[in-house]
Amino acid sequence: MNIYYMLLFGVLSFILSSITFTIPGIKGAASDLAEIPSLIAIFYITNPLYFIGMCLVSAMGFPADGSFMATFIMHAIALIITWYFFQFLRKKNFGNITLGLIW
Repeated sequence: MNIYYMLLFGVLSFILSSITFTIPGIKGAASDLAEIPSLIAIFYITNPLYFIGMCLVSAMGFPADGSFMATFIMHAIALIITWYFFQFLRKKNFGNITLGLIW
């Protein structure tokens, strides 16, 4: 099931990376929606190593003028750390409302 989620969220991140928002008046400042599926994947993927595969798939959608390796490492490390933080909070047995407010 983790492989399915890895591919699903990786492809969704790849697709949503094509939707970019530029900030008027600031040269080179842009954002996209690629991180949304990555953050949702934290709740579904049960092994943090699958984030590596997910980030490989999603990093293919980033602009050609950017660094593939830097994008991959930046997202993979951040997602793995966030996954461990989520697991730590989940073991604390907060209520759903409290856990939602923390997120």
